[in-house]
This record gives sequence, C-alpha cells and structure tokens, in this order.
Amino acid sequence: MKNEMYNNVMLHTGSAKKNIKKAEAFDELVSMIQYMDSIKDDRVKVLAPRLAGLVNYFEPKITAKAKKDPFAWVAQACSTDPLREVLNYVYCDKGMLVATDGRRMHWMPAPEGYEDNTFYTTRGDKHDTSCVFPNWRQVIPERGVGTWTMYKRSSISIDGTSRNFRGNKISVTNVKGSTYIDTKYLKEAMSMDAEATMYNHDELSPVLLHMDGERKAVIMPLRMS
Repeated sequence: MKNEMYNNVMLHTGSAKKNIKKAEAFDELVSMIQYMDSIKDDRVKVLAPRLAGLVNYFEPKITAKAKKDPFAWVAQACSTDPLREVLNYVYCDKGMLVATDGRRMHWMPAPEGYEDNTFYTTRGDKHDTSCVFPNWRQVIPERGVGTWTMYKRSSISIDGTSRNFRGNKISVTNVKGSTYIDTKYLKEAMSMDAEATMYNHDELSPVLLHMDGERKAVIMPLRMS
C-alpha cells in the first residue's frame, strides 16, 4: 500500500520506478523542500500533494505499545543523543513522570510503584546515574492571553490539501497568527487520544497539550523562513 502510494507520487513527478529506493525518495524530498523554500507564491500549492506523499513514506509509525501504555507514551519524548545522557531517560519528580529531548516534553502523574528522584530506562527499569534532570517545569507555558482549542487527531492532515500543512510541519492557530510545530511530535503526543485541548500564545511560544489521564505535552515551535 505504501509503495503504491509512493509510486503514484513519483509518477506525478515523472520519475516513477518499479523498485523505489529510499535514498532516491529522500533526494526527491530534499529537492522539493528546497524548491518550496525558494519561492514565495501560490506555486507552493502545486508541490504540496507530492511532498505530503513523501513525508508519509518516510515517517515512522507510532508503536502499538505507545498507543496503549502510558509509560511508553512518556518515554517517546526521550532523547536518543548519547551526548545528552540525562535526557535519555524518564525521570520521576514529585509524583510526575517526565521525559524530554529538548524539542518536546511529555509528562503525567506517576503510577504506583515509581519512586521520586529516580531515573528509568525507556523499558521502565531503574537507572543509577549522577546526572541531574533539568528544571522541566520552567518550560511549561504560562497560561495568559492565548488560544485554547480542541484538536482532533484526525485533523493532523498531511495529505497536502490542508492549508496548515507544510512538509513535516503543521500550524497551530493563536491570537497573533499561527505557530508551526513538528507533525511527528504532534502525532506522538496524541497517540493515545482521539482529541486534545491545545494552548498556544504566539508564534514563538511552545504549544501545550492536555490529554486524558492528566497526560500533558509541550512541543517547541519551529522556525519558518
């Protein structure tokens, strides 16, 4: 199904092949993004369906475990960068499980059995380390003048027809315009939910999401040229 979709996209570009290699697909994707960034008019809309198909082709799927396991949902936000060891783990802080990779953060009340001031691997095992987890609460946006909206997971459109879509970015409306965030991060934040309450102040502010079970997430904004 995925290859059929991708072949249709590539056919539109005039470069369809029987056996598509991801390296070739990636080159096409980079070419499209560079072209879109170089123009400022409505011609961008012509490329949207092609680019959307390529994003779908590359985008990793949300694991089945993360769709139903709250701890796995938190752990999705862990960093995989070995140079940022402290962010490679889930941390339990004053009854809250939290994880962040510096670009997004997931947190929720810790279920029974998790100990405060303790690090856990993404599998849920305790991890001894001398690292100090950053002050994650200071990243949470203050809720002042801003926009609260109910956002449905089905609205995360990457079919190239939505005006809020641009490559792997999606826009979130606020009182001053819109904020672009990473589509993958939004999908993973809502992987257990059909809808979420979303808060955003302005284009430079993080996006805050409230989900069922007191699960919350913050996604940092992306720069748009």
